[in-house]
Amino acid sequence: MSLPPDTSADAEFLDLNSRVEEISNEISSMKVDLMNILDSNYAKFKPVLESNGGMLEKAECLSEDMSVLQSRVENQINHELANSTGKLQKLKDVLQEKTLSLEIVEHLLYLHHGMINVKREEENSCFVECSRIIKLLKDDLANQNYVKMLDIYVPLDNELVRLYNRIAMKTLDQWKPFINWIELESADSREVNGISLQFTKVESNSSKEQLVQALNNFDLLALEIKTFGSKFLTRVLVPLIESSRVVTVSENGDILTVHCFRKDEQVVSSYKQDQSSYKPGESSHEQNESSHKQQCLQVFSKLTVVFDFIHRHLDIAIGDGITFITELGEVIGDDFCESLNRCLDDAIPKCQKELESYKEVVDRLIEFESLLHQKGLLSRDNHKLHEYAENIDILFANKISQCYLMKARNIMKKDLFNVMEVGVKHEVSGERKSSTVFLTHISPNTFQFPYCQISKSTYELMQLIEDMFQESAIASSELIFRTLYHRSRHILSMYCDIVPLHHKNLLETIPQQSAFFYNNCCYIAHRLATLGVQYRSLLEDVAKDKMEAQKILLFCDLVPTLQATGINVLKNQLNTQKKILIDIVRDSGIVTLMEQSLDDSYEFPKSIEKAIRQCCRQIKLLQNVWQHVLNNDTYCKSIGYLCNEFVDELTERVCSFSDIAEDTAVDLVWVFNIIVEKITSVFEEPGEIYQHVKQWSKFTELIKLLGSSLKEVEERWADGKGPLAQEFSVSQIVHLIRALFTVSTRRSALLSRIK
Repeated sequence: MSLPPDTSADAEFLDLNSRVEEISNEISSMKVDLMNILDSNYAKFKPVLESNGGMLEKAECLSEDMSVLQSRVENQINHELANSTGKLQKLKDVLQEKTLSLEIVEHLLYLHHGMINVKREEENSCFVECSRIIKLLKDDLANQNYVKMLDIYVPLDNELVRLYNRIAMKTLDQWKPFINWIELESADSREVNGISLQFTKVESNSSKEQLVQALNNFDLLALEIKTFGSKFLTRVLVPLIESSRVVTVSENGDILTVHCFRKDEQVVSSYKQDQSSYKPGESSHEQNESSHKQQCLQVFSKLTVVFDFIHRHLDIAIGDGITFITELGEVIGDDFCESLNRCLDDAIPKCQKELESYKEVVDRLIEFESLLHQKGLLSRDNHKLHEYAENIDILFANKISQCYLMKARNIMKKDLFNVMEVGVKHEVSGERKSSTVFLTHISPNTFQFPYCQISKSTYELMQLIEDMFQESAIASSELIFRTLYHRSRHILSMYCDIVPLHHKNLLETIPQQSAFFYNNCCYIAHRLATLGVQYRSLLEDVAKDKMEAQKILLFCDLVPTLQATGINVLKNQLNTQKKILIDIVRDSGIVTLMEQSLDDSYEFPKSIEKAIRQCCRQIKLLQNVWQHVLNNDTYCKSIGYLCNEFVDELTERVCSFSDIAEDTAVDLVWVFNIIVEKITSVFEEPGEIYQHVKQWSKFTELIKLLGSSLKEVEERWADGKGPLAQEFSVSQIVHLIRALFTVSTRRSALLSRIK
């Protein structure tokens, strides 16, 4: 017989209430026991030896009972019993509270038993399992916010940290002996000349694979790989690739040995080489004679031995397709590729003839990259070596271009005074040919560079430019052709910047140096005017665009710049020499000569004669350093310019005097004739002085005027048609007559006729 509805519901409620109270008491009792255990183990450090496994089983049973009670309460609430819904809700709240308490107890028990298991696995040296459990416990403890509010949280966390650190260090202690680095000293023990890498067996219950897994779980593997990779790169790989010494590699089982020997040191290995390993078999002399290409191929062979050895011992799985080798590749891959590329850069040939044979190195490089990908030392998306191989034409063009640039820089810095003779000597004829004859008969030397002296370095530079053109003519690609062409233009433009700056002091202070540089610039400009035409037929065969080839092969745009650079240096030197001459004249006393002549005790200043002779010596000095250096036309114009400025300064000074005593005039004639005697000899032909010294006729006419009588002056005036009238203006002649001659009827008559 079933109970009435109300009676049945009440009975269910009473039973639920009784069960909840019973389970609550059990949970409270378990909490007290558990906290005592945890407090003893992790707060007071009085470890309880038993594992308390029964408590964990009891907690699991209580958890199942709690689930059943929750279902029953939910069912009752869903029936919406009006008289008992409020009571059931309170019962549900109590049940949820106790469920949370039970969850906390379960988590604490889980942590406690997990730590017990860690210690048990530690005793058996099962470091992988230890690291796995500790990692799970750390994650669980970090995610339980309720546990963090308990007093026991800090002791539990501290204990977990202690376990982590202790077992991590034990794992490291087991791993460290596996990799051994041994420094190898030279025979006389004065220097380290090599290193030995040895892998030994792991002396524990764990294998090297398990140790790697454990280190990874302890987050220590990345640091170990980085440390090993750094030493492996700097002590093994880089010396093999970049060492200027003889490097040998030997491999025997678990031992890899790398020796670095001096070139003059006999290669001796204390390790017997495996039949499959690389054997150098070369003497120092043979290595010195080997080409860069062979050295690169040897490097590939040695590296293959090394990487085979490393792969055999360190191809240890970490997880998800990741191995020790792949992680090592991530650490050293980029630096290794850069180091290898630098080695290959040095081996890139410096001429087209050797480029084809270098293709063997490129093919070997691609094979080597494939090997590294296969072994995992380079990631599949790392194609730096392959990209390098694909860009060989660019690298070659840059290499050869840079080599030419460095040679050019060194040439430009060479001394200018090491000279040679160039050009054609033009015969000087005393007869001037008429323009008609000139137009109908052109000398075969008309377009030849005139004879002069240039620096040997300049000739060497132009030979270098021609070498670049010849190299362009056999270019295997238009890229190489264009690179060389533009580099040659750059070198020629650079000449105008580097040489004046590098030799600045000498060009400013030594006249001969400025003459050499002027000639150098003119010589280069002359060569450039015809260089493009000379090589056009060769280079057009290389350039794809013929019209473009014709356009770019003209160097004429550089000619004005070169000429202007040379002229500017020579002009600055002329201005310097002019200032020297003018300063000597002005400091001689000739400026105050008129005032001095009024003194009764007047004597003609010896300083004027001394200054005149000094200026003549300066001009003669310039003749000695310029006459056989500059071409004849430039020499005559340059020395003529200075002579003209010199005599013009003297003429202007004398013409400015308002009174010239007879004795003074005689003395001036005497010192001025010194100039006539000295200066005329600086020109090869007597008539050249009148052509290049514009004021020479005026100066000689002044000398005659200073020594003339009034009658002679009148004759040279010749009613405005004589030589005196040709050189001086009326006002100048009147002024000089008044300064030279005292007042007289004859002077007045002459002046009136001149006016």
